[in-house]
Amino acid sequence: MPDPPYLSLKQYARRTFGVPLLKIPLDAGLGCPNRDGTISRGGCVYCDARGSGTGARSSVPEQLDQGLARIRARRADPDEEPQVVAYFQAFTNTHAPIERLAEIYEPTFDHDEVTAVAIGTRPDCVGAEVMDLLAELNQRKPIWLELGLQTASNETLDRINRGHTSEKFADAARRAASQGLLVCAHVIVGLPGEDLRAVEDTARFVADLPVDMVKVHTLYVAHVPAPCKLRHWPC
Repeated sequence: MPDPPYLSLKQYARRTFGVPLLKIPLDAGLGCPNRDGTISRGGCVYCDARGSGTGARSSVPEQLDQGLARIRARRADPDEEPQVVAYFQAFTNTHAPIERLAEIYEPTFDHDEVTAVAIGTRPDCVGAEVMDLLAELNQRKPIWLELGLQTASNETLDRINRGHTSEKFADAARRAASQGLLVCAHVIVGLPGEDLRAVEDTARFVADLPVDMVKVHTLYVAHVPAPCKLRHWPC
């Protein structure tokens, strides 16, 4: 059987950095414009009260140290230092004043064992100031900008209360790539009302953009926003 026309994350890490990388999820204590009223208060249907994060109350450096301790405890050689990706996962990690973002990110760029920094966010929350900050930090360590798309269908995006269009994602991906950032698109398979053709349309949409990684999720409905837009699901 021929090799697939893509690399797994493990293969990419070995080819790029020479070692496998492990992710440490971080909760920076930020919110989301789709929950705080900037866009909406309902949130996306698949996002729970912790923003798909840990709900951690400790600082970013403390979370890094705790994550590294867990990794070391599982390794056969406890003296072997792991190389990790610091992953700002919970909620929208560019949804704050630029000075605050710089303060939040700095510990991960100062940490010797952090090889790359992944920043999860929305395509409508990466304005010019944010892109400039990320481009500057990207000179110190690689940044993986993890942008939520979910689907190329604007009708489905509205149905799941996503709060942005696929065109907004395309614009953000192109601007990020022009700044030298690695772009990771998040997509969901199994969204209400979508069939295999819709999934293929999303794949083609992403393939036509400067996207370096794709993270594929299955659907988990955490809550139903009001008014209910999930016509194909019981409300």
